[in-house]
Amino acid sequence: MPILCGYALLEGSQDEYVGFVLDLSEQKQAEREIRAREERFRTLAESLPQLIWKSNGAGENIYCNRHFLDYTGLSEADMMGLGWKALIHPDDMQATLANWNHSLETGDPYLNEYRLRRKDGVYRYFLARAIPIKNERAEIDRWIGSATDIHDRKLAEDALRRSEKLATAGRLAASIAHEINNPLAAVTNLLFLALRDDSLNAATKGHLLTAEQELRRVAHITTQTLRFHKQSNAPAWVDLFDIVDSVMALFSRRLANKDIQVNLECRRGTFVNCFADEVRQLVANLVSNSLDATGEGGRIRVRVRPARRWTIDGYEAGAKIIIADSGQGIPSHIRDHIFEPFVSTKSDTGIGLGLWVSEGIVRKHGGVIRVRSRSTPQPSGTVFAMFLPTGSQFQDQ
Repeated sequence: MPILCGYALLEGSQDEYVGFVLDLSEQKQAEREIRAREERFRTLAESLPQLIWKSNGAGENIYCNRHFLDYTGLSEADMMGLGWKALIHPDDMQATLANWNHSLETGDPYLNEYRLRRKDGVYRYFLARAIPIKNERAEIDRWIGSATDIHDRKLAEDALRRSEKLATAGRLAASIAHEINNPLAAVTNLLFLALRDDSLNAATKGHLLTAEQELRRVAHITTQTLRFHKQSNAPAWVDLFDIVDSVMALFSRRLANKDIQVNLECRRGTFVNCFADEVRQLVANLVSNSLDATGEGGRIRVRVRPARRWTIDGYEAGAKIIIADSGQGIPSHIRDHIFEPFVSTKSDTGIGLGLWVSEGIVRKHGGVIRVRSRSTPQPSGTVFAMFLPTGSQFQDQ
């Protein structure tokens, strides 16, 4: 039987003592039960795939399971106390601290979503939960929590939301195209009849021809319904000079109205096997964006030349299209997402599909598109560079 014994000399005495013997059986049994519970907790925590942690009543870590340490690459000593703060993504820190402090103050269960840095520097999304454990005085003695990796699920949910938005946009685009086609056909027929009037002077006839060109472009856009359908025509060999020339002709009036200087470096003889309408739309999208971004008296450069890119099998022949402007540039926080759907620098007028469609066209033709941009006051501007293989290997979209 475990006991605790002791004695003390009585005051004023030289040889008289008082002694005591305490039975520690119940205390030792309680300690054994506590150790057993702790051991069961640790065994369970080490077997779970989640990141398991435990903190004291002040919110300082006193335990992390092995999976947590393996994920972060830190030692157990580094993870104790408030070491976890260094792992939270800076953009998520304020909300995380607010939620955690609220739970510490109120005793409410903790629930939070944040990005946690992995040992290789990559941040992944986690869902964190914690519940308070109270002592016999109803005071919070410690917290037991877990962090579950939801990164892949979150990416899947984001992809689903984007696909739903794209499907909605596709239905809307098809509906708009259907509504536009009828009056568009009527206006096209009226222009055709007007151009047959021999009494028209040359200037008026020129204006009508320009209007007819613009209407053909509108008709093409409506029938393509913002590229939410697959191209049914076969690819053909096309001189990129003809494509660029037709696009620049469509924008000639807008370029002149803004007094934009155009540096066109494009000669005949650069052929690629492609869907001509799609490549024309690609060039038109980028020239239109440059026009919108460039102020009065700015500069736009369009360059087409034969090029090649190196591959693991040698090099691949093709053509390079470069469209550069002296516009306001693309803000850095948008630049990494510029080819995603519904991302736009035109907050009032853009729907964010032009560059997404353009990147899809380039990818379908087996090419690549790159962007460089500066949004500082001087000098600012954006450069889009596209490589299209000469004999494109077309990919499903």
